[in-house]
Formats: sequence, structure tokens, C-alpha cells
Amino acid sequence: MSKFLNADDKQAPATQDYATRPAQESDREGLAALMRKNYFKSDTVEPWQEEMVQKRIDDFVSPGGAESEGGRMFVAISGDAPVAFTSIVPDPKRGGLLVDDLYTRPDHERRGIAGKLLGECESFAREQGESAVHLSVDEQKPGVRAYYEKRGWVAQSFKTADGAKTDIDPANPRVSTWLLVKPLADTGPKQQQAPAAPKASSQGPNPG
Repeated sequence: MSKFLNADDKQAPATQDYATRPAQESDREGLAALMRKNYFKSDTVEPWQEEMVQKRIDDFVSPGGAESEGGRMFVAISGDAPVAFTSIVPDPKRGGLLVDDLYTRPDHERRGIAGKLLGECESFAREQGESAVHLSVDEQKPGVRAYYEKRGWVAQSFKTADGAKTDIDPANPRVSTWLLVKPLADTGPKQQQAPAAPKASSQGPNPG
């Protein structure tokens, strides 16, 4: 379940330290509450929506879950409860690893949590032998794009069918997004080669 990412920690000072770690079964209740807000903008959801939330958690924390081998979900903890989460998963369309979710509970925003969770994703990608990770940002959120670019993510460009240059990702035909790539090597060219884009007719991630 892909969501176009939001940044939460622009300039406000941190008022407490947050532990970050891989999600586990004991986080289920707190994760479910975060996902209801992130995916459905509500604390109460329809049964089919709750099923989607629980399936998403199962994918990462249950033995043999769909994402438990090639991906990870990370949480930030305040006290005993998750207050933010992100996930990183194999991208079946481009290859490599995609940062697929990033959400912080509103009362914990702008305290550096997003940066810590992204760091967990980057460390995981390095452990898997990846030289870069990528994510999508909604074209309607230029401030979010700027947040990532300040932290080393590079917006990719593409050629249209008529040969023109665009920075709108052709892999998401239902909504306009930018594809940002974070090189993980210490040195290298400024513009990392983008993961291979699928044909324009293929379906991109579900809009957030």
C-alpha cells in the first residue's frame, strides 16, 4: 500500500529522544492506529479497511509475511507505543528498494523522527547490497520534495513519447509524482541513474 511521502521534521527542535527499530508483533495495536490515520484519515474504519490495515502489518511482522524477507517496517517509539512508521520494500516494477510509507503522529511531528526512520531504511538498503533507494512524492507537495533534496535525494528526469524532458514519473499514470533517488555510496555522480521505469501503460502505486 503505497503512500506518497510527507516530511515531518523541518526545523522544530527535538524535545525527547525516540528509539527506532524494526516493527514487531507487540507494535500491532499502535501500528494499526497509525495506519488508520495515514491511509483512511480516521480513527474508525470500515471492516474492509481494517482488514487491509491488519494485512499490511502481517506482511512485515508475521512469520512468512509477504514483505518479511525482502523488506522491513520500522517504527519510532515514544514510551511503549509507536508514534511513527515507515517501510521499505522491493520494487517489482523498477527493481531495487522503495521507501513506501512514512507517517508520524501529528503530536510528534517536527522532532527529527522522519530523518531517523529514513536512516533506518538507508541502512537496511546498504545491508542488502543496494547502492541507492527511491521514493515517490506528490507533485502537489513541492515542500516535501525540497525536504528530501536537502537530505541528498535527487529528483529524476524522464523523456516523454515525443522526446521532451519531464520530471514527472511516467510509472504513475493516475497521479503526478516525482521520483527521488538517494545514492548510498559515499562518492559518485550527482545524478544517480534512475531505476528502470516501466512502460507508461503500466499501473503505478496507489495514490495516497
